[in-house]
Amino acid sequence: MNLDNEQTAQIEALYKEMFKKMYAYGRTVFSDCRLAEEAIQETFIIVCSKAGQVLSSENPQGWIMNALKNVSRNIKRSRAYLNAAAIPTAPQEKIENCGAHVDDHFEFMYSDMLSKEDYELLKRMVIYNYTIKELAQELGISEEACKKRVQRTKKKLAELIKKDL
Repeated sequence: MNLDNEQTAQIEALYKEMFKKMYAYGRTVFSDCRLAEEAIQETFIIVCSKAGQVLSSENPQGWIMNALKNVSRNIKRSRAYLNAAAIPTAPQEKIENCGAHVDDHFEFMYSDMLSKEDYELLKRMVIYNYTIKELAQELGISEEACKKRVQRTKKKLAELIKKDL
């Protein structure tokens, strides 16, 4: 990836021009903002490696958006494969959720209010941005059953919190 100064400036200009549009696309594809950002980064790695082809294109913005679509599809495919192969456990380390840090005391405050399974379900959804579809796949249940379980768990937590107030 040996880019000259002109190519670097042109790619930087394309990045600045297209970032919001690419991010909006990424957020529609992924429920997790980190995955949207990862897709954009991977796309611009490709753009830099194929700078001559991109910059000589009649429509470099269209070339980049097509690359983003392909990268997003590959990330989703890889993630689905890893989710299917992995033992379902939530990361134990502190997670940064799009700039908002997860409170260290979250588990201390809420984990004893629900069963371990219900607590992990809500934690994956609220903190780790899992979708109903992802949760259902991980749990091996239908999406409807997962929605119902989430609704019941939220209702139970709300009742417990009201009771403590």
